[in-house]
Amino acid sequence: MSVREGRKNEKGFSLIEVIVVLIIIGTISSIAYGVILLNAGTFKTLSEELSKRWELRKALRIMREDFSQIDPADIIGFSKSSKAGKRVFFKNLNGDKIFYKFDNGLLLRRQNSQKWEQLASGLEKPPFSFLNSKLNPTKNKKDIAFIKVNLVVKINSKTKSIEDTFFLRNRTRENVAMKKEKKDDDKDKEKDEDDDKDDNDHDKNDNCGHKKGKHD
Repeated sequence: MSVREGRKNEKGFSLIEVIVVLIIIGTISSIAYGVILLNAGTFKTLSEELSKRWELRKALRIMREDFSQIDPADIIGFSKSSKAGKRVFFKNLNGDKIFYKFDNGLLLRRQNSQKWEQLASGLEKPPFSFLNSKLNPTKNKKDIAFIKVNLVVKINSKTKSIEDTFFLRNRTRENVAMKKEKKDDDKDKEKDEDDDKDDNDHDKNDNCGHKKGKHD
């Protein structure tokens, strides 16, 4: 067999077949790449949202520990008018000064003269509202019964918010109630003692009467 005849028997790919294969491979690669990008974008979005929600919940947990034990009388100051909802300063049960402030989208906290600690970022508006016992806004420190916190952020062009309302323990009111309760208890105790004394006197009189009747 000659070399020319051997080449005639060899089979290969035509140019059209090669082009078709390349097109198919390119299409599959494009689809796969698009799916990977979509999944990566979805994962990033979910990751950012979960991270932000965790940050906000952690901030609320810290504020819950701070606010739930303070008395309105322990509030040093809070923001009003043009700075409404931006700041609140108070003393905790240990006498430490706690500072909260909203500054350029950041929620910051400081204890005494320590450095400011960032609790949350990307806030869309001031987070604090000060409410009276009827849950109405108040500008009078003595009337504050609740502090409402509303943390609003924007994640991937979607607005998300998380909020909580903290009741402030009025220890002055509690002390008055405790004193009143103690006073009522003392009155009841005195009444019981008087009743016991009357019962004893009554028993003595009965005994004396029985003895006198016997001698007669």
